[in-house]
Amino acid sequence: MSSAMSLGPSDRKRLRLVPPGPTAAQGLAERTDDELVLLSAAGARDAFAVLVARHQARVVAFCARSTGNADVGRDLAQDVFLEVWRAAPRYRPTGQFLAWLFAQARNRVVSHARRAHERAVRTAVAADALALD
Repeated sequence: MSSAMSLGPSDRKRLRLVPPGPTAAQGLAERTDDELVLLSAAGARDAFAVLVARHQARVVAFCARSTGNADVGRDLAQDVFLEVWRAAPRYRPTGQFLAWLFAQARNRVVSHARRAHERAVRTAVAADALALD
């Protein structure tokens, strides 16, 4: 499966694709999140950079607050945006990008907590086994 979604003629017309150049970045800043995801899915890295710049601070804060660790929060936020880039071709524009983005963030936080809990249990079991020897 291709990592970039192709846009049909009606999508191109609806999105009014911006030509490359200095005005492209200005035009991208005015786009909705849904439009930026569609452009990202088509391979527009500049559009994805605008999405990241627009939402990164809130995603990092959410992840850091949820884990209680700023460094882990930054790492998880990076994973979230990597997943958003990979999932962009499957995204369906409904005007709910923030809900989708934070669902991705919540899933990363939950997975991180689950892995941390499993590591703690394995460590405790190993420590108990050593104590019995």
